[in-house]
Amino acid sequence: MAWNWWRTHNLAALTAHSQDPRIIVENFNKESLMATMNFSIPDEVKERFNRAFADRNKSAIVTQLLEDAIAQAERQQRSNVAIDRILSRLHHQRTPVDDEDAIRAVREDGRP
Repeated sequence: MAWNWWRTHNLAALTAHSQDPRIIVENFNKESLMATMNFSIPDEVKERFNRAFADRNKSAIVTQLLEDAIAQAERQQRSNVAIDRILSRLHHQRTPVDDEDAIRAVREDGRP
């Protein structure tokens, strides 16, 4: 509620100094250091979200969800790179065996 009060009173003050509403929004966003993102989502998802988080700061919730999604994507990327590195090492370490005698020799090597 405090946020709405602050925004209402400060937007009124900004309006007094400018006739162009785009400047108001630009100045407001610069002062708050927040970006605006727009997404299209199904109406049902929006309604469920609004019901589930009716008494909470929806911007903070969406920000946390975005942070979680980014962290998950970064973990997945690091995992993919690590897997590729491991598979590359395994591939380079393997030497093809052409005949059964070579296989038998390797299996018997080190046995008593």
